[in-house]
Amino acid sequence: MVWPALTRLTAVAALAAALAGCAQAPSGDAAPAAQRGPEELRLSFVDMLAPSVFDWTGPAVADADGAAGLWAVVPGLSRPERGRVALAGGAAHVDVALFRGGTGRNGAIRISAEAAEALGLGDGAARVRVTALRREPRLGEAPRSEPEPVSDPAALLRRLF
Repeated sequence: MVWPALTRLTAVAALAAALAGCAQAPSGDAAPAAQRGPEELRLSFVDMLAPSVFDWTGPAVADADGAAGLWAVVPGLSRPERGRVALAGGAAHVDVALFRGGTGRNGAIRISAEAAEALGLGDGAARVRVTALRREPRLGEAPRSEPEPVSDPAALLRRLF
């Protein structure tokens, strides 16, 4: 009967020793947290052109009878994607949802009326470049805002209350 109690006591002592090791300050050159200052990171996403996924250049026409929203129907797409439709001169672009479909008359793709309006297209066809988009994460420091110094006591009271 002594052995189970001794086993429990040994386990408790080992656990206490392990937890005591966690409470020790880190060794080496690391500065204490109070001296380092706030370390805030911000994760953001940036749209990057991905021509290796999909890239097409040709005429486009507005689909006045189609669904609302920003979209384009393009040939040769393996699955729905996000993409950028840009005028051939590069003067304007709009980000759209890309869907697979065939070309219309004269090899023109269909783009939504809203996308055509954002590009400034008229009733006719215009030469565009359609490129897939990929969201890539960017990790950066969060901007630090320093409070503005207040020399007027009344302004300080207004800020506080």
